[in-house]
Amino acid sequence: MTRDPRDDRPPEEAPRRVRLADLEAVSPRTGVTRRRLIGTGLELIHYHYDPGTTFPKHAHAAEQITVVQRGVLVFTFPDGSMRLGAGEAVLIPSGVPHGAHVPNGADGPTETLNLFTPVRVELPE
Repeated sequence: MTRDPRDDRPPEEAPRRVRLADLEAVSPRTGVTRRRLIGTGLELIHYHYDPGTTFPKHAHAAEQITVVQRGVLVFTFPDGSMRLGAGEAVLIPSGVPHGAHVPNGADGPTETLNLFTPVRVELPE
């Protein structure tokens, strides 16, 4: 059984100030780093992608909003693809299969903020 990541939250439910750079950095695959902040019903993940990296196709029960802060990210969906640049966002409904990649010719890394609700217990690798 997978451990519930919400167990890492502090016991108090008071507001917390967090620096994204201080969150634990995990590299689920080469060229991808994520930092995760978890609440009771919402999670935030900051992703850093190197040019040419791919995030494999997956689906989850959580709704997802991804905001591109820097660079370019191309999402793939069953009915096509969507290219997002800095300042653009996508809302992905629950259960919709999707993957993403940063084009090989990108000028530099891509950074995104991703919101999910409800909190996911298992993350795609």
